[in-house]
Amino acid sequence: MDEVSEAEKQECAEEEKIRLWKDHNDLKETRPLLLVDMENGWNEAVRFDRDIQCKGYMAQECGDISPEMFHEFIYPYHRQVAEFFGLTCYACCEGIDEKWEWVKELPNLRRVSISQWSDMAKMSDYLKGDFIYSYKANSAHVTVPDMNESVIRGELRRMFEKTRENHVEVVLKDLHTISNKPEQVIRWVQIAREELNRVY
Repeated sequence: MDEVSEAEKQECAEEEKIRLWKDHNDLKETRPLLLVDMENGWNEAVRFDRDIQCKGYMAQECGDISPEMFHEFIYPYHRQVAEFFGLTCYACCEGIDEKWEWVKELPNLRRVSISQWSDMAKMSDYLKGDFIYSYKANSAHVTVPDMNESVIRGELRRMFEKTRENHVEVVLKDLHTISNKPEQVIRWVQIAREELNRVY
């Protein structure tokens, strides 16, 4: 029997990823999935043009307003836009648990971003198996020159342990720098996989 080539192994791995993400989006039971969005970190990983500069400052427009103000001034527009799409995602960084009573009513809502400012346990209970628990990992842990692996491991372990009954994905994004150390992003993925396998 012929040995499977590396190219064939890679093709099988990619097909498995496609299947997992499709099942995940269809709310079928899968292991937690990982997504790394390098954003501006690509400038240091593959050396894009350093002259492209942002003229404004990357804020959470709803982070400092009350849930009631969110409902009156922001939510109606979110709802109006969501009605134009199939499956939608609520993906702001501010805490979501205090606004969940309105966010859950957005049309076609499928995934909800859970950041450091949300109560992980509450959101796990709110989302149950009805939505995707899109955990937004703390990007600050990877942007520093010397990342603290034990802190990263602790954060991910707590999250995985609190979300055993959810459809989970872990997103590492907002990497506006990676301190010229792309290897830290690779190591973060390794740690995430280790913690995932420990809990699942």
